[in-house]
Amino acid sequence: MSHDGPYYDLPPDCKGVQDIIVKKNMCYTRGNIFKAAYRWDEKGVSDDSVENIRYNLEKIKWFAEDALGRIDEKRNDRRSKGNNTGSSNRN
Repeated sequence: MSHDGPYYDLPPDCKGVQDIIVKKNMCYTRGNIFKAAYRWDEKGVSDDSVENIRYNLEKIKWFAEDALGRIDEKRNDRRSKGNNTGSSNRN
């Protein structure tokens, strides 16, 4: 099969989504995004596939925004620590 890289190859011992999550050592956030994308229109709040897609997209969006917020917090923490080194270097 032709594909763009080895990251598309499934580990041979993975039989389901949960196996992939464990094998890839996904954190809670990444695992939830992966599951919501995988089930797309199959699981959600109703028998309407469009509503389920919306539900799963909202879930993906929530987890992605939460992860981005944590990345920004870490970046800001590093910047503030870098600016508080005790030396004043103003011209």
